[in-house]
Amino acid sequence: MKKFLLSFILLMGAFAFVYAQPYYIKDYHVEVMINKDGKVDIKETLLADFTMERHGIIRFIPYTVRRDGEKVSFKVTNATVKDHPFETYKENGNFVFKIGDANTYVNGEVTYVISYTMNKPFLYHEDFTEFYFNLIGTQWDTHIDAASFVVNFDGYYSLQPEDYKAFYGPYGSESRIEDIDFSMKKMSGKVPVGLNAGEGMTIAIKLPLDAVARPSAGALWWKDNGPLSVSSVFGVIFAFFFYNTWKKHGKDLPIVKAARFTPPPGLNPAEVGTIIDERADTVDIMALLPYWAHEGLIRIEQREKNWFKDDYELIKLAPLPVDAKSYERTIFNRLFASGDSVLISSLKDTFYTTLNAARSDLQKQIKQRAYTPESGKKQIIIGLLSGLTLVLGIVLTIFMESIYPALFLGITAIFGFILTAKMLKKNEEGLHLYQETYGFKMFVQKADKPRLERLLKDDPMYFEKTLPFAMVFGYTKEWSKKFDGLLTQPPSWYVGYGPHASFSPSDFGKSFDGGIREMQSAFASSPSSSGSGGGGFSGGGAGGGGGSSW
Repeated sequence: MKKFLLSFILLMGAFAFVYAQPYYIKDYHVEVMINKDGKVDIKETLLADFTMERHGIIRFIPYTVRRDGEKVSFKVTNATVKDHPFETYKENGNFVFKIGDANTYVNGEVTYVISYTMNKPFLYHEDFTEFYFNLIGTQWDTHIDAASFVVNFDGYYSLQPEDYKAFYGPYGSESRIEDIDFSMKKMSGKVPVGLNAGEGMTIAIKLPLDAVARPSAGALWWKDNGPLSVSSVFGVIFAFFFYNTWKKHGKDLPIVKAARFTPPPGLNPAEVGTIIDERADTVDIMALLPYWAHEGLIRIEQREKNWFKDDYELIKLAPLPVDAKSYERTIFNRLFASGDSVLISSLKDTFYTTLNAARSDLQKQIKQRAYTPESGKKQIIIGLLSGLTLVLGIVLTIFMESIYPALFLGITAIFGFILTAKMLKKNEEGLHLYQETYGFKMFVQKADKPRLERLLKDDPMYFEKTLPFAMVFGYTKEWSKKFDGLLTQPPSWYVGYGPHASFSPSDFGKSFDGGIREMQSAFASSPSSSGSGGGGFSGGGAGGGGGSSW
């Protein structure tokens, strides 16, 4: 009795599962015609039974497969569906039939006849040609009651039983269809049981070497070597052009690398920062603040603020000198547009346009002053060509269906972008300015206390005079630490809050560096935007895929 109840429950569960599906396939018949020209015509006849109202079915067929780690593609053409509206498109490596009308529902039994042609879905071995094809793919989302096939040949072939095999079941299954009828122009068979969702049917036929037209020697060479060869040739040509252009128009003459103890005369820290790395950064503009403070134009005061962050106030003490650069005026005038003091927090999300304009102006002025005009033109050309090289690599990868173009031309494009950044060639004045800037950077990196002590004796303001330049080199904290034991008072233009028992240059450097970073964050912040062969098994061959209802 218990066994009867258990069997009854399982049977009712199976029926419930079947009828819960919106459709299933009563019969699935596949007819294949293998032509001597290498094209294979496929006709699939599906008798679907819709248990719920649906618009129709979706049938998708992979046009690329992986074989021995290699991606192989097959072209799908002549796609038709008899007596039903349909559309076709490609999606995620599949050729898709969408059959049915969005304004019409179907119910009950519906027959679909789907036809298409695949170009040369064969495996070309040295002494035979193999047709390894998924007659029914393993990606259907419903069960199939009955499945059968017919394979027709465009010629007469004397095949032995070991030359053809058919399999059914889930991917990787070795379940054989034993009853296959074969004549010299045709073979047929059927699955002995129904197929569950996720199960399919695959055939493997060992054909004579000349059964179908094989790719030419040139086509085979191109298949094996074409993408790599094209990628290599283009990559070498572009890389040579980029390097030769840089060597001729962008490579600087050598300089004498000797340390100097003071900043280059006639240059402010923003200009020094732009010259040392050939780029006007935000920190180069920020270095103007302690530079102006040392010149007596502003004072920087630290303000205690809630929410765990400090604020800073810039207080105007004097106007800019008449010979100040235009980018200095852009920053200075905007800071004090509303009065003689400004809180850094008030600049958040509003100051970034001024900052960007000043950086652009600074970059332009240094470029005009220190570099040859021809190198600037070549920089634009190499930058554009590097971008086009990257695009070409992507296009060729899609067209050739190989990773080689994107890999080789991508590396070449990166090489081009690197040379683009180094393309500006310094003129005679630029070489002199860079030599002096580099010499001072060397000293900032390696200065010892005895030397700094002597420099402070000659100029007590040496630390605060050189601090803005250390900033643009990225050595604010390291430079400040070198003065431990040599200074007892902070710069007069910087006012902190709270009691301070004693002054430590290294502690000051840490505090000042953190403060500058907070100011830089406010200067640069912008409003956030909104929006939003051999054995065989079921599956693994060409064709196949699966389908669903919609």
